[in-house]
Amino acid sequence: MKQFRYPLVLLALLSSVLIIGPQFRSTTSESAVSPADQKLQEKMAPIDFFEIRRAYPDMTVDLEAYESALYATKMVATRKAAGAAGITSTPWTLEGPTNVGGRINAIAMDPNDSNTMLSGSVSGGIFRTIDGGQSWNPVFDTNNFLSIGELTYQPGSSQIVYAGTGDRNITGFPFVGDGIYKSTDGGQNWASLGLQDTRIISRIIVDPTDVDRIYVGAMGLPMQRNNDRGLYRTTDGGQSWNQVLFIADSAGVNDLVMDPSNPSVLYATIWNRLRSGTKSLVSGPDAGIWKTTDGGDNWTKLAGGLPTQTMSRVSISIDATNPNRLIATYVDPGSYQVFNMYETTNGGQNWSVVPTASLDPNALGGFGWYFSNCYINPFSPNDIYLHGVLLHHSSNNGQSWQVLDFGGLGSPSEPHSDKHDMLFTGPGEFILATDGGLYETTDNGSTWTDVDEIPNSQFYRIMPSPHEFGVYYGGMQDNGTARGNATTIDSWQRVFGGDGFQPLFTDNPNDLVVEFQNGGLYFTTDQGLNWSPFDFGIDFNDRTNWDQPIIVSQHNKDVFYTGTYRLYRSSTGLPNHNWTAISGDLTDGVVISPRYHNITTISESPLDPTVLYTGSSDGNVHVSTNTGAVFNNISAGLPDRYVTSIKASPFQNGEVLVTLSGYKNNSNTPHVFRSTDFGSTWMDVSGDLPPLALNDVLFHPTRDSVWVVASDGGVYATNNYGQDWKRVGSNMPMIPVYDMEWDLSQSKLVAGTFARSIQSFPMDSLVVGLPLATLEPVMSEFKVYPSPASDFTKIEFAGVTGPWQMLDVQGRRILGGMLDGQSKRIDLSGVEAGIYFIRVVTDGQVFTRKLIKK
Repeated sequence: MKQFRYPLVLLALLSSVLIIGPQFRSTTSESAVSPADQKLQEKMAPIDFFEIRRAYPDMTVDLEAYESALYATKMVATRKAAGAAGITSTPWTLEGPTNVGGRINAIAMDPNDSNTMLSGSVSGGIFRTIDGGQSWNPVFDTNNFLSIGELTYQPGSSQIVYAGTGDRNITGFPFVGDGIYKSTDGGQNWASLGLQDTRIISRIIVDPTDVDRIYVGAMGLPMQRNNDRGLYRTTDGGQSWNQVLFIADSAGVNDLVMDPSNPSVLYATIWNRLRSGTKSLVSGPDAGIWKTTDGGDNWTKLAGGLPTQTMSRVSISIDATNPNRLIATYVDPGSYQVFNMYETTNGGQNWSVVPTASLDPNALGGFGWYFSNCYINPFSPNDIYLHGVLLHHSSNNGQSWQVLDFGGLGSPSEPHSDKHDMLFTGPGEFILATDGGLYETTDNGSTWTDVDEIPNSQFYRIMPSPHEFGVYYGGMQDNGTARGNATTIDSWQRVFGGDGFQPLFTDNPNDLVVEFQNGGLYFTTDQGLNWSPFDFGIDFNDRTNWDQPIIVSQHNKDVFYTGTYRLYRSSTGLPNHNWTAISGDLTDGVVISPRYHNITTISESPLDPTVLYTGSSDGNVHVSTNTGAVFNNISAGLPDRYVTSIKASPFQNGEVLVTLSGYKNNSNTPHVFRSTDFGSTWMDVSGDLPPLALNDVLFHPTRDSVWVVASDGGVYATNNYGQDWKRVGSNMPMIPVYDMEWDLSQSKLVAGTFARSIQSFPMDSLVVGLPLATLEPVMSEFKVYPSPASDFTKIEFAGVTGPWQMLDVQGRRILGGMLDGQSKRIDLSGVEAGIYFIRVVTDGQVFTRKLIKK
């Protein structure tokens, strides 16, 4: 079998640079597309994932419904806090990582103290450091929208700072914002200044001669055409705003600079940009540069050598030492590479082409709509820079170009690929914001230091290791798969590249399965020294989800299931795997487009390996009670919404929970359902949950009445079968949580957030009035001995009949059977050493004892 050699601690090979494994499967079109459009589709795939799961069956997300759900979340949490001390007052513990950063869009430095900085994440809010980046603290967590696109200090002030919400790179929902915010205490507290309807704020400039005069560039709501775009101005410190530049209902201001010698002169770049589940506009006829010489009252579109045809994104930079000199970058609308760079030395009257012959023609990687900023170093104006996949630099006005980094492939301290902002602190000294955090250089890129230590990683899937107790593996957007926990919070180890998704384990501690986008599956049987594809037998042409589901059987660790638009099974272990389709199409077929119709979740019953469930992106739920020989559609009684999670009960056969996504104003669509008859009938158990989209659900491992759900606004728990719900934890902001798992070895609930890394919560705090600190029942008649055990142990529970299970620390079934009222001897000769739990279910109650196998 073909193998690839990588160390276990693999430097992340990022999706925008290199994909390990097979070529992308197309999830957006079955027709032929150009290489540039294919790259555009690939980069848009995570956005499709966000959009579709929250919009289906509609074409775009109902933003008002989403916003209302966030506000409802806060009201519910506040109202219930007093009566749920164990759940709402206990804090989450950050497990990390802080050394594997997420995307940072904006950085700003205190003009009077270089040790104080602010950074703005794509979905994790604002962090502040006062020690030059050695430590950072969140300072924006009380707000509902935590996507930050811009940060600006008032000139000369250490106290007054402005923040623009929304992702200025516009990679789609949910990374929109709710306007501009102001801090008067150096960024520790914030108050809204309005402009909520602009949704994406790209730039903020404060007039240094009149600090009440502020200019704000806005891209508008990307999901639809609207007039809340362009440039806004206030002359009263933000009490009122006027739109002083509007070009088109699909075009906004993407970049903005001010003449440092004359604040009445500004230059604004216009970009045609729309993004929804059915449309992606990244170019248009309005692209260009506009100039005002009277503070924004009047504007002129600049020509004099600049392109006049349709273009993609345009960026601009002004020379701080000579404000008549500016450079601009235009992105080609066909290749999304650099079309040309231009320079003016007379304030925009005439432009000449900056030489780019020695610039890598693939500098933007085909993603010029996502990053293409250009900069003139204010301390060294001969140095110009271009943001691409890597950082490009010229010291002679384009006559020659050099690359200043290797996208994280040279060393762990080198900048991550995909660049988004720069903060110059001196000649050859600057801080760089990337898809993977902040990096600083003091020698113009010869050496780099990672300076963020910010826990803003975006996790899709997580899994506690059954072989390294308390160690968590997870797959992240842009940052592959990594491992670690709170004790190694700033030194998590990278395991595999691409955009990371589901890690899985077998009984063998040397085995690991990893996944990257669109179902790219690999495995190792030697702790990562060698990696092999794990996709033999899967049809490469199948429709797949960006986050293709895959599980390992709880009953037999040689058995795996994965889903495209049909369910596949492999039952021959890892090296000799052979996937076979065991179902037909479990979706509606291609009704809207291929990306709308695929399997999104799979569940195997912990009690019966013949019972399988699947859910799909187009609202279908199926069950098989004969290991996939026949699947029955059990969607009747469920809303037609994207199915995010299905979990079969560990307590009674036929019990199953289903969660759904989606937002629709005034629909009151519930998002969690329960069945006790294999889906023949469904009951809404949403109770008083706020109307947030749900992303995952778990049964408590020892209490049938206790469930936990992960939502777009945190985690909720119920201990009475869904009659009422309480928000979990005192310190998790309004962030999406995509995946949860139990870590029984540490008695923790573990959450993979898509904004603030992995966090954990003590299990005993989830069960109000039902102490669970040791997972031990109060009935002394239930005994498991010997423990520690070698070759066997015994279950003694006099007179009790019912099922028993032996679970590992992940809650997976290792052994099981039935009690007959007598003591039960369990053969442990084939079980590896470790911590396990013996669970017995009788008369609707669940009892658990810990077992240690030597």
